[in-house]
Amino acid sequence: MRVGLVVATSDEQRIVGRQVFPFIRGRIECPLPQNADLWAKLVPITGPEQDLMDATIEKDGTFQFHGMDAGDYLIIILDGHRVLVTQAVDGTGNQVVTIRLP
Repeated sequence: MRVGLVVATSDEQRIVGRQVFPFIRGRIECPLPQNADLWAKLVPITGPEQDLMDATIEKDGTFQFHGMDAGDYLIIILDGHRVLVTQAVDGTGNQVVTIRLP
């Protein structure tokens, strides 16, 4: 008997039991403000409350959420505690979103 283990990269779906959880990957399109404390929050609109998630926005403007249930979500981009922009997103499958700062 041979057994193999494949390690999934961060942009693949996470499988738990018989359930496959989607991901939402995002990118800030315009130049990032200097010395900003940027982060993203994923807020469920129609999904369960436990799917509330935070993600750090990397220096290249990318961020990712994974493991949420299917549903409608709101992505909030913040600088510290100040809301910069929001964007609605459908979390029923793997999504890639581009967000432009004002």
